Amino acid sequence: MLQKDFRDELKRIFTDYKRITPQIESGLQRLGILIGRKKIM
Repeated sequence: MLQKDFRDELKRIFTDYKRITPQIESGLQRLGILIGRKKIM
């Protein structure tokens, strides 16, 4: 994937970002970015 395409896809994924949703997480995974989750008590 070209750098410009990668940036464009990140912009698309994070449009109207408020929190990590399953759709955002799967979009990031398609780009090879994994999200770690930490439970806050």
